[in-house]
Amino acid sequence: MKKSDRKRNENHSKKNDLIRICYIIIIFLSIGILIGVVSYTSYKLNNITYNPKIISIRTINTSVNIVQYGAGLNGDSDALKFGKVPLDGSATRYLNITTSNNALIKIEISGNITRFLSVNENNFILAENTSEMVSFQLEAPNNTTTGNYSGTIKIIFLKP
Repeated sequence: MKKSDRKRNENHSKKNDLIRICYIIIIFLSIGILIGVVSYTSYKLNNITYNPKIISIRTINTSVNIVQYGAGLNGDSDALKFGKVPLDGSATRYLNITTSNNALIKIEISGNITRFLSVNENNFILAENTSEMVSFQLEAPNNTTTGNYSGTIKIIFLKP
């Protein structure tokens, strides 16, 4: 074998080694990026299902019977019940919210009663060992279909 052929084979072998090293580096970088993306995604998903700022959540059922004529109160204390409310009528109920810690109070209303129900105060700070009387106003427009409507009121206590 000639000296020039040997030199060419050595150069070719060095190029192949360099290419292999580049491929190995690219593979390790790709694996590192993949692990980073999976870890970050997992962290974000866990953060969505668990919010460390939540102190507690209270859920209260609510209901109303919208009727053509007449009215009726429901004084039960197991839920926030508006009883019978006539078309084009309204009713107000109150909840006394108390906390033993400083808390940001957030109120969410859900269910088919949502379009009729509003709260006078939301997203407010409540100091520890204090209470706040919150009013819920129900309006039954004249063009509403009579019947029973219900939902839930979620009171979320958050660290301020």
